Amino acid sequence: MKLTIILIFLSISTQVFASQFDELDKPPEGAHKGQMILSYSISMGKAIGNLTKNENDFLEGSTYTFSESDVTKKLLVTNLLFSFGLNFEYMPWNQIGLKTKFKNSYLLQRTIFGSQFENWSKVLYKDWSLLFGPSLHLTTRKRWDFTFTPVIGYSIATFNPTPIANKLINSFDAQNSVSASGMVFGSEINFTSYFSGGFYLTAGLDWTMNLLSLKKQISSTNPVTSTNYSSSTSSSFHSISFVISAGYAFSN
Repeated sequence: MKLTIILIFLSISTQVFASQFDELDKPPEGAHKGQMILSYSISMGKAIGNLTKNENDFLEGSTYTFSESDVTKKLLVTNLLFSFGLNFEYMPWNQIGLKTKFKNSYLLQRTIFGSQFENWSKVLYKDWSLLFGPSLHLTTRKRWDFTFTPVIGYSIATFNPTPIANKLINSFDAQNSVSASGMVFGSEINFTSYFSGGFYLTAGLDWTMNLLSLKKQISSTNPVTSTNYSSSTSSSFHSISFVISAGYAFSN
């Protein structure tokens, strides 16, 4: 899988560097047939599904006492998803492109004790995903554009169950990290603005559904509430994120 990813992006890079760069004073060409688009994207959003529900259920009823103030608070967490991606698109037709996304995602579990107290963040889940799909463009050769891209792909992941419980609950024997993999489905809608020299910026929304197959079942018990971790070797989560991208459009 890793070798395939490396070969794909070596091929993409060869095509990009072989292309002719636009002059900096040349008006933006926008999206059109023969255009190649390379960009880097960052996204941030929320995740919901079995993966996060099991974590919340496991922590329900737990508390944490701050030793310096002797204050006890309910142990609640929130989940934030961050992704970083390298994207390449080639447009064989005027308003349709073929897009490849190579994405690295992190799902962080964070305590929400409030701004007056110390909070902790731990990595609950991380993955590498390779996604493909058609990109549908609203305009041709304009300074602005709207695009819609449905994608399908595959991810290789590491799941670290109950990271906050392992940190804050005494005498808790945590489950070791679990390898996972599975299909990924999603879609992205973006507004794009093109500038001189091929530079462009996009902003939009990304929806992703990860269907995971865990290498082994998770078995842990909360020593405070005696709650068993409820899971199987199959798990899933959905995420909705705000995404921004910056890159260059190269004429073929």
